[in-house]
Amino acid sequence: MARPAGDAEERLLKAGKELLEEAGFHSLSVRAVAQRAGVNIGLVNYHFGNKEKFVQQVATEVYEEFFRDFSLQVEGEADPFLALRKGLLRLSRFVRDHRKLVLGLLQDLARGEVEAAKFVRTNLPRHGIILAGLVMRCQQEGRLMPLPLGVVMTSMMGMVLFPTLVAEPFIGARFEFRPMADPDTFREILLSDQGLEVRVDLALKALRTDGGPAAAALKGGK
Repeated sequence: MARPAGDAEERLLKAGKELLEEAGFHSLSVRAVAQRAGVNIGLVNYHFGNKEKFVQQVATEVYEEFFRDFSLQVEGEADPFLALRKGLLRLSRFVRDHRKLVLGLLQDLARGEVEAAKFVRTNLPRHGIILAGLVMRCQQEGRLMPLPLGVVMTSMMGMVLFPTLVAEPFIGARFEFRPMADPDTFREILLSDQGLEVRVDLALKALRTDGGPAAAALKGGK
């Protein structure tokens, strides 16, 4: 059976990416997707089978765009420490640019949404394994502290990604403390390219064997 003429499939995917970031996996409406795409709702099932398959394809395409560039950044750098830095920067920019999607995904995971959990199980290990491998290479070369891998990974991700995910409330807030009174200050610190680079470099410095308070404590046996 021939598919209907036109670009309905591409338009549905584009609309799906936009609405997935706005609504998350749980609340994404096929009807809303079709309406935004300007096509008949029946074309969602025609092209993708059902809502679950459609949502998975939309989310996967968003992730694949990130992963292709992430892989190029990392594989193009022979030095494992610099490759780790580039990988963290690319990940931090992805989370910054898609923070509503990431927050929605976390909320869906907390609700026990099956499709959200499936997406995480399929995709999170792909870049996570690469970053973990770079961490272990740096540890083997004596450039990062020989801490358990889980400690290193959660420490890096917490410092690099968490501030981005909580940026919105701070940007819109007003504080009496003068250095933090301007919302643009938070926007610059939390969401600018420079702000992301600073956090990545601070996270890596804290874990290096040649610098940071944690390194000093480790050497001192504390």
